[in-house]
Amino acid sequence: MRYLLRRVGHALFLLAGVSMLAFLFSHWLQDLLDEMRLNPQIAPETVAALRAQYGVDKPLPFAIYRG
Repeated sequence: MRYLLRRVGHALFLLAGVSMLAFLFSHWLQDLLDEMRLNPQIAPETVAALRAQYGVDKPLPFAIYRG
């Protein structure tokens, strides 16, 4: 029983860590695309295409499912 509780605890810790990393990476990607938008050498269509490709232009539930 102790082993099972320890494994479940580790799994929850891992799930929380992966969730936080995924959120941080998506936030950093959005910041990067915002900075690219300010660069006059990059066309606005390119930034819009990248936003659509990576799903940053959609709400989170729709960005996860790309089917």
